[in-house]
Amino acid sequence: MQITGGAVTLQFLPGREDVCNGAEQEDAERETALRKVLEPIRHGDVLVVSAQAATAPATTVGNQTALDKAAPADRIGTASGLFRTFGYLGTITSSVIGGIAFRDGVNDHGLHVLGVVLVVAGLAALLLTVLDRSLMRPRGAVV
Repeated sequence: MQITGGAVTLQFLPGREDVCNGAEQEDAERETALRKVLEPIRHGDVLVVSAQAATAPATTVGNQTALDKAAPADRIGTASGLFRTFGYLGTITSSVIGGIAFRDGVNDHGLHVLGVVLVVAGLAALLLTVLDRSLMRPRGAVV
């Protein structure tokens, strides 16, 4: 399968008072901006819509809440630091892998390379989880 045509990205972000003065002006500006993006789209083009602004904060808050409940009070600072550090390392790693997979441009081969990398990483994580004997101990058990 070959992707043909142009690619257009829309990102829905919450409205900001400091950008637009008044609700009517903001609505008019949004409609004009959306029309400018959608009018040139033709048959065969790919439209990518990002609703990241709605989902990213919920994920961040959920992960931080889980960390706060799981980490002992005397180690919460260390746990939070490691949490953010590995989050940044994951972002950097995904950027590097994306750059390698799509070094010649976005095409089917790059998508297949990315898919293979993701499957291998998933299998490695599954294998590490299955082989981690400490996960099989009941909570509170002494080693």
